[in-house]
Amino acid sequence: AAVEGREADAPRGAAGRRGELVLDQGGPAGAPLRRLLHPDVVRAMLRETTEIALDRLRSDGFSPLEIGSPVEIRMRFASTTHVDVLQSIPGMSKIDGYTVRYIARSMDEAYRLIRLMYRFVSA
Repeated sequence: AAVEGREADAPRGAAGRRGELVLDQGGPAGAPLRRLLHPDVVRAMLRETTEIALDRLRSDGFSPLEIGSPVEIRMRFASTTHVDVLQSIPGMSKIDGYTVRYIARSMDEAYRLIRLMYRFVSA
C-alpha cells in the first residue's frame, strides 16, 4: 500500500496533538502506524529541554556516571542470522536464537564491541 501523510491543517493533528503528522500505511481499518512530530515542534522541544539540562548541569554540579567492571552486553536482534554471525567473535555467547551476550572488561571495550557488532550485522 502507498504511504500517505496527513498533516492536520487545524492547529491540532489527527490524534489531537499540535504539529503531529500521522502516516497511514494501510493498517487494519486505516489505523495509523506512525506518528511524527513536525520538525519545528521537535526543535522547540529540544531547545527547551537542552536549556533545562544545561541549567541543571551548571547549578547542581553533576559528575560522570561511574560504570563498574565487568560490563555485560546483551543484544537482541530481529534475525537469527545476526546471532549466528556474531558468534564468530571470541567470547560471544548465544542466549537464544535472537540474543547474544558478552562480558567486557571495561566500558571502553563494551563500547568498541557494540560498534563492531553493528558493523558485522549491517555489512
